[in-house]
Amino acid sequence: MANIIAVVWDFDKTLVNGYMEEPIFEHYGVDSSVFWREVNSLPEKYRVEQGVRVNPDTIYLNHFIHYAKKGIFKGLNNAMLYDFGKNLHFYEGVPEIFEETRKLIEEDSIYQEYDIKVEHYIVSTGLSQVIKGSVVVQYVKGIWGCELIEEEIENGEKIISEIGYTIDNTSKTRALFEINKGVNRHEGVEVNTKMPEELRRVPFRNMIYVADGPSDIPAFSLVNKNQGATFAIYPHGDMEAMRQVEQMRVDGRINMYAEAEFKFDWSNALKKLIVLATTTLLILLIFYLFNNNKEQNTYFEDNLITMTNVAKNYFNNHEYTNNKITLEEMINKKMLIDFVDENGNNCNTKKSYAQINNNKIKISLTCDIEQKTTEITI
Repeated sequence: MANIIAVVWDFDKTLVNGYMEEPIFEHYGVDSSVFWREVNSLPEKYRVEQGVRVNPDTIYLNHFIHYAKKGIFKGLNNAMLYDFGKNLHFYEGVPEIFEETRKLIEEDSIYQEYDIKVEHYIVSTGLSQVIKGSVVVQYVKGIWGCELIEEEIENGEKIISEIGYTIDNTSKTRALFEINKGVNRHEGVEVNTKMPEELRRVPFRNMIYVADGPSDIPAFSLVNKNQGATFAIYPHGDMEAMRQVEQMRVDGRINMYAEAEFKFDWSNALKKLIVLATTTLLILLIFYLFNNNKEQNTYFEDNLITMTNVAKNYFNNHEYTNNKITLEEMINKKMLIDFVDENGNNCNTKKSYAQINNNKIKISLTCDIEQKTTEITI
């Protein structure tokens, strides 16, 4: 059974404050607003003049090549794009959050027992060479972005000349399927390879997708549909963007959102989401191990162990106002799934509870005629 939690990140306005192309514009003295205004006019221009439909998500690549060939982006090639990645302005707390969230799970003894790991990925409609040249590259397991092909010009220099590979806001879902099947990790596996769910490297329910807004709805929808988790970021102080992501939450497009400022601890909400996803995975692992080793475990004992682990994480990682939480509340908060006994009957969700007193947690589980109370120290 898969033991990996994948946190999949958008890039522009999610990890960086703005667009990754800004250092390029600054280097060449190009007004970014003029460039993007020209890009935004191209779909209509080509429709009217040539009856051609273009992809509005990636037509900017054609304009980049056009600027390079006209000499406005003189000498622009992949090596330069890579170097521009060193000049990106990331939100405060990036890239530290990659390592913090990985350690949050992998250094916890409970999760270590089941070898649960956290991996980070980037899926962007931006330029992959810029991302690869940035500080975040050492923290991620895979990068999906747009690729440009070079040609050699008369003086022997290379410049960008053709589009090699594109990711748009819809084909991001293809990247998610590639992560799901382990295309980037297993030789011979392709996105269309027929593969049973239980053999997929990262089930969608183990994914957390983090992005900045409506353009990522196709990816949000895919992850939500398959019981993964979705998280939106909006720029600090941008109330219009905040209202936008709040509407997405109301519409069921995302699970949670937060302001993209580390000093306002937006990472804390994401960390809790990762803990929740990991706890859910732990529960599934426990049930999986039970089904493959019934001689060593009982339903009741497994349920008690699961409830104990969830209680420990809850009181360690949440700002709780009540020192007691019932099994019913745990289920309603989606901290775990409903328990059943060996006969398929639900456990008593009101009588079963966890209660903290100083540094000790008492866990009591009642299922039909079975009842047991245990205590742990944190």
